[in-house]
Amino acid sequence: MDAMVLDRDNPATLTEQIVRGLRERIQSGGLAAGSRLPSIRSLAKDIQVSPMTVVKAYDQLESAGWISREHGRGTFVKERVKGRRDRGATDWQLGLIDGLPEVPEVAMNPVARGRVKVDLSNAVIGEEMLPMSGLAKVLESFARRPGRLLGHYSPTIGDPEVLAAMGAYLNLDPAELLVTSGAQEATYLAGRAFVRAGEAVVVEAPTYVGAIECFRALGVRLLQIPVDEEGLRTDLLAAACENYPVRLVYTMPSYHNPTGAVMSRRRREHLLQLAQDHRLVILEDDIWSDLYFDGPPPESLYQLDRFGHVIYTKSFSKIVSPGCRIAAVAARGPFHKRLLLHKSALDLGSPQVTQILVASFLQSGKLEPVVAGLRTRLRERYQICVEELNRHAPDGLLWFSVEGGLTLWMRLPDGVRATETVRELSYQGLNVLSGDLCYATEVLGPHVRITFSHPDKDELAASVRLLCETVARLSQRERSASPMPTL
Repeated sequence: MDAMVLDRDNPATLTEQIVRGLRERIQSGGLAAGSRLPSIRSLAKDIQVSPMTVVKAYDQLESAGWISREHGRGTFVKERVKGRRDRGATDWQLGLIDGLPEVPEVAMNPVARGRVKVDLSNAVIGEEMLPMSGLAKVLESFARRPGRLLGHYSPTIGDPEVLAAMGAYLNLDPAELLVTSGAQEATYLAGRAFVRAGEAVVVEAPTYVGAIECFRALGVRLLQIPVDEEGLRTDLLAAACENYPVRLVYTMPSYHNPTGAVMSRRRREHLLQLAQDHRLVILEDDIWSDLYFDGPPPESLYQLDRFGHVIYTKSFSKIVSPGCRIAAVAARGPFHKRLLLHKSALDLGSPQVTQILVASFLQSGKLEPVVAGLRTRLRERYQICVEELNRHAPDGLLWFSVEGGLTLWMRLPDGVRATETVRELSYQGLNVLSGDLCYATEVLGPHVRITFSHPDKDELAASVRLLCETVARLSQRERSASPMPTL
């Protein structure tokens, strides 16, 4: 294989560049089907990266079907699927220049989904715990008068009735709101509207996988700042702002995904001061602030903001219906108009059907008791996870205590890789999220994330035990494989 040269100044990560380089060699025939790839250590030495970087690249290529790894033999280029050209030759499309930067496929699950019996990888609440029957009754009532729902386009900003209902629930001025098709669209709009070429976006380390994908697709430079028990490390952010052209900070201050951390009031105020000092835009993703166990988190950044630095997003997909894909976005001053202009260019407005459905449910007053019930049920399930971990967790498996939300972030013992753990669990029917996916650049240790929103308590408990047993086995295997020290 010809030498691969990596560009350290490229916005794409080293892992992405390795994946792209090997994939292009396979597509061009430079690496023929069945040919053997260099070992992890050999390739890492040749291109001067860490072995973990090569491991991540090989994991992505294997998940995407480009290579296969055979225990004891090595890593090989997979044979092309016979008959693919019979369905229409589309390889010519690879020669067209993509209008977006290279965005790698994210393999949420490295094996066939058909094997998964319990899925704890997605940060969603199971439909058994959501108000499906209440929403169904609202839909039935609309069926008798479809014109309100189906006969009109929504204004780009959102249906007035919807904005009023969202404002009342969030205690925000409806004039500051607009409706988007989920929080992901709001993230994309903010990146497009406020970040220019050469400027940087700060994300937390770790952070939400979807946000990383979104910003990468926009081609912006990503910087990551670690999260601890008090949330985003604003002291490190202050240093970054002195050295880099930071324009936007994406943060989840309340029950952060994936760690569950809550940003302290002190750090919230420091973050807003940094925004004032450096003219930053803060994109606040308020994903789970309703779902506290004992008491609510501090006021949102948007409520504390006095100078218009914060754009606030609240997804109703999570606590009402994932199928609705609807979120409220709040912004003050010219920011509101700029977001609205970009929204108009993107899609002219979100679907009227889901807007009116969610508005009607909010107006019914039924969401508050639904959320109150979720708090109780999620706290019960969190306690189940903690009890099982206290009984069965092997040495070195650590977890982040939380006071709300629905994600549990766990650090694996030294030597146990996240991707290997996810793969082993998948073979046994359990799906969890690899923590490697939650980092925009450097991975800060081996982690996995589970959600404790699974409706069946017994399955949840059994899944945590299986996780502990698997990690213990992998940890023991790693210790057994370690070479003995020489005298």
